[in-house]
Amino acid sequence: MPLRLDVKRKLSVRSDRVKCVDIHPNEPWILVTLYNGHAHIYNHETQQLIKTFEICDVPVRAGKFIVRKNWAVTASDDMLVRVYNYNTLERLHQFEAHSDYIRSVAVHPTQPYILTSSDDMTIKLWDWDAKWALKQTFEGHIHYVMQIAINPKDNNTFASASLDRTVKVWQLGSTQANFTLEGHDKGVNCVDYYSGGDKPYLVSGGDDRLVKIWDYQNKTCVQTLEGHSQNVGCVAFHPELPIILSGSEDGTVKLWHSNTYRLESTLNYGLERCWAIACLKGSNNVALGYDEGTMMIKLGREEPAMSMDASTGKIVWAKHCEIQQVNLKQLTSDQQLKDGEKVPLNIKEMGSCEIYPQTLSHSPNGRFIVVCGDGEYIIYTAITLRNKSYGNAMEFVWSQDSSEYAVRDGNMVKIFKNFKEKKTFKPEAGAENIFGGSLLGVRSYSGLTFYDWDTLSLIRRIEIVPKTIYWSQNGELACIATEESYYILRYSPQAVAAAMTNRELVSEDGIEDAFDTAVAMLVQSNEHIGQLQREHEQHLLKEQQSTQWNFTLELTKRAEYFSEKQRKEDRDWNQLNAELNRNLTATHHQKEFEFRETVELVAQRVIAQERQQHEWILEQYRSQRIEEHHRQEQFRQDEHDLDKFLDAYNLTRESMPLLQRKVLSLLRRFGIPHKTLLIQILNDANLLRDNDTDLPGRRISLAGVNLNGIQLGSKDESFCPSQYFDQLDLNHATLIGASFDCLSLRNTSFKSTNLTDASLTRSDIRDSRFSSAKLHNTSFQEANLDGGVFNLGSLVGANFRQASLINVSLTFADAIETDFSEANLYKAVLSYFQSNGVNFERANLHKAKLEGATLVHANFYQAKGAENNFRVTNITDAIFRQAHFIQSNFYGAEGNRTDFSKAILDDSEFLNVKLEEAIFEDASMARVSMQTAQLVRSNFHGASLGQSTLSFATFNKSNFSNAILDDSILAAIRVYNTTFENASMNRVQLASGTFINCNFRRASFIEASFSIADLTGSDFSESNLNESKFLLESQLNQVFSISKAILPDGSIGKNKNLIRNGNPTCDESMIMNISQWTVPVQGSIIIMPQVNDGNCVFQATTSNITHLIQSVDVSHYVKRMMNAGLTYVLLEADIITNNINVNLRFFNSTDNLIDEGIHDLVVSF
Repeated sequence: MPLRLDVKRKLSVRSDRVKCVDIHPNEPWILVTLYNGHAHIYNHETQQLIKTFEICDVPVRAGKFIVRKNWAVTASDDMLVRVYNYNTLERLHQFEAHSDYIRSVAVHPTQPYILTSSDDMTIKLWDWDAKWALKQTFEGHIHYVMQIAINPKDNNTFASASLDRTVKVWQLGSTQANFTLEGHDKGVNCVDYYSGGDKPYLVSGGDDRLVKIWDYQNKTCVQTLEGHSQNVGCVAFHPELPIILSGSEDGTVKLWHSNTYRLESTLNYGLERCWAIACLKGSNNVALGYDEGTMMIKLGREEPAMSMDASTGKIVWAKHCEIQQVNLKQLTSDQQLKDGEKVPLNIKEMGSCEIYPQTLSHSPNGRFIVVCGDGEYIIYTAITLRNKSYGNAMEFVWSQDSSEYAVRDGNMVKIFKNFKEKKTFKPEAGAENIFGGSLLGVRSYSGLTFYDWDTLSLIRRIEIVPKTIYWSQNGELACIATEESYYILRYSPQAVAAAMTNRELVSEDGIEDAFDTAVAMLVQSNEHIGQLQREHEQHLLKEQQSTQWNFTLELTKRAEYFSEKQRKEDRDWNQLNAELNRNLTATHHQKEFEFRETVELVAQRVIAQERQQHEWILEQYRSQRIEEHHRQEQFRQDEHDLDKFLDAYNLTRESMPLLQRKVLSLLRRFGIPHKTLLIQILNDANLLRDNDTDLPGRRISLAGVNLNGIQLGSKDESFCPSQYFDQLDLNHATLIGASFDCLSLRNTSFKSTNLTDASLTRSDIRDSRFSSAKLHNTSFQEANLDGGVFNLGSLVGANFRQASLINVSLTFADAIETDFSEANLYKAVLSYFQSNGVNFERANLHKAKLEGATLVHANFYQAKGAENNFRVTNITDAIFRQAHFIQSNFYGAEGNRTDFSKAILDDSEFLNVKLEEAIFEDASMARVSMQTAQLVRSNFHGASLGQSTLSFATFNKSNFSNAILDDSILAAIRVYNTTFENASMNRVQLASGTFINCNFRRASFIEASFSIADLTGSDFSESNLNESKFLLESQLNQVFSISKAILPDGSIGKNKNLIRNGNPTCDESMIMNISQWTVPVQGSIIIMPQVNDGNCVFQATTSNITHLIQSVDVSHYVKRMMNAGLTYVLLEADIITNNINVNLRFFNSTDNLIDEGIHDLVVSF
């Protein structure tokens, strides 16, 4: 079952590109370093920017808190490490750490060290206690070192990720790496350690779009996680939850289960590429850094699942999957504890549970503890933590009686008594939550409903949305707590009993007199309700030892006390905050004055002692000023030339400062009539550039412009690409009828762009984004769209013939009559792809994911793929004829008239599919799993299903004629009105199967097993049952016909499982059905009872010559069998020369021999 963790946003701020995030362990702060050279500290509780550091003019790629020193350390592209006091914003130190960009910083948890990694391919160790002296340099990588991470279980070792495609593990004091982990196909961007003590794992992510889990003790890759459509830039093991987080340039953050490696959730906040992830031990908060801002999210709840047994004083709670316990009765009366003081108790380790606990609850008598989480529950004994019962449940509650409990699984509620399911029902208004106690409470969208545990009768329906319900121990009082108030109700069992006797007292809302209000109180603050619940939970659960007035008075006093306490704390905090601000301001002015004095002294010393060096610096400065002057002169000349050009066209620039904005203005103003002018302006702006030109991060914006009908590029294939427009911003532009053939448009953004009737044939459009774009009749024929994003796009009549769509994303795209024939969709993501009439003929769909897609009328003729995901997909009228989809997953797929004829589907999964009139004729389906599948009127004629698993599947009115099902498992299969004529079913297992009115004529069942099969009305005529095991248990008479069938080798005596006839009397219909059996072994014989003149005699069949043994009368034996309640008769016969030696034996239902009737009867013939 999946983890069910609520994901809540705690902070969302927009900013320039975020390169690094870090969480303060004591304050509600996030440190964010930006691409523009600044660093910010945000308060994620108030969502306010509280501090800003203007560090430099180049990207700041790394930043960390050093809490024990009140420092923030940053590293940037100017190769400098800077250290700030984050309270005073004073810069304490800076030094040049590397000869190239610094990528990562790691702070040692105990020693005065930091580690830095750089594009100079080195890692360096710095000691701040030694005035930031360089202690050690680690060399060994042959490309940029992107990230470093210190092992939390061994602080002397750390790992590094590099673009040389490796992860290296190092040890402080050693110049050589301990070992190297190799497995990524491209550069590795990120690495992190697992902090738990049970697994020696680390995780890495790279440009190959993969996340890999490594065992650094065995030096092996234990798992590879696939799912991202772009480079993976950041990964993290969550220190508190069984979660692996991975962030990618595809804009998503994926949550993977660290035990099962299953994808649990995908987060996409629309902030473009994700660059950084930060987690904090002891917290469920996660910080995320994106192109367009920062997010702080909270996964699940931070409070551990816990429960207390009031009768014994034992408290249990969960730490991860470990269960711990303390006993409050260990406290002695002489221990004086103050309010809020930690209780000194010894913690007892109970053991570990098999699921991640989200709730813990004692049974009312304290004997059992239930753990609920991951969609399951397990009941343990409270003393030894021994597993007592388990099952599926989203919620679990106890009754007042510890032997009774209820679980909620979706909208279904199940009642258990003594660990056995007693009743199941589905409330009319659904079930969102359930509550235990004297009555079963069910919360739905319409309110709260109470039911009787035994009869499930409606007791009372109340229009209220409860947060929780507490019952007193005697079951008389119930406290219903909501978000803003609570109510104490008095339950009247007498009124309920009277109403049950007189049904006229029961309305559609239940029994009106079942409850009356004892106390109703409105809570004024969240602190108030939290304290009331904590202080009075035990009081509400024990016997009423005081009057209702004292109880209400106590609540009122508590409310007044905590309200006054809150107001006092607010006043104290405001005073403290004001005083702190005054002190900080005074300190800041003093530090600023001291800093200026220090700068003046240093400047004088430099001028006096190092004048020569100073003059050299001034000379360099003058040279730079001269170069800047030349650049300004060139810019002015370019501006003059552009003005002349615009004047020639009678156009103006409207005094816009940036050339790019001038271009936009002209396009919006004049549109398509001046498309030749657009090309000239783009040339003058140096936007049409050579492929070798490297302009990282530069994006030319033509957002919102009208370029209808524009003709760029060339139709000539020999000039592809003819021009380069890489990294254009064409969001929301209008490009109806435009031609972009044979262009380079890599990393271009077409979000919400209208490309109706446009042509981008043979263009290079890799890593571009078409999200929400309108692509009606648009041609991408032979284009390269690798890594593109078409999420939520509209593709009507679009042409992708022979296009390259490797790793492309078409999630939630809407496609009608779109052509993907012969396209390469390797590892493409088409999850929830909505399509009708789409053509994938001869396309490559290897490892493509079509989970949740709608593929109505889709054509996959001769398409090829492997390891594909078609989970819960609609494939109505889809054509997979001659397609190749081995090892693919069609779990839960549904559809009518789907054609898989002559397809290759070996090793695929069709679990839980629902198909009607599907065609699998002559398909190759070796080792296919079709468990729990439901197929009606489907055609498997000539299909090959050898070694397949069809257990628990249902087939109705289907055709398996001439099919091959050798060595398959058909356990618990249900088949109705289906033909297996001429099918090969050798060595099949039909345990507990149901085959009603089926046709097995001329089928081959050599060495098959028919144990406990229901063959009512089926026809086995002329079938081959040689060496089969026929365990029919009283159902032999139900077989419609098995005339002329080939029986197993040997006599019946050599295979007593051949006949198990529960009716030992002579039965005429039985003789009709089996009297014509033949045995292929020379000399063997079958003897069956037959009615003749009122007596039971035997008919012997051998070599197709039948003889009646008229002289044997066994009627008294038959009567004895009926009186004794025996089960079946076993006849053993051997031929001795021309005589028949007959032995008649009686058996009961447990196969024990009761008596032998006829011994050594010799009959001549």
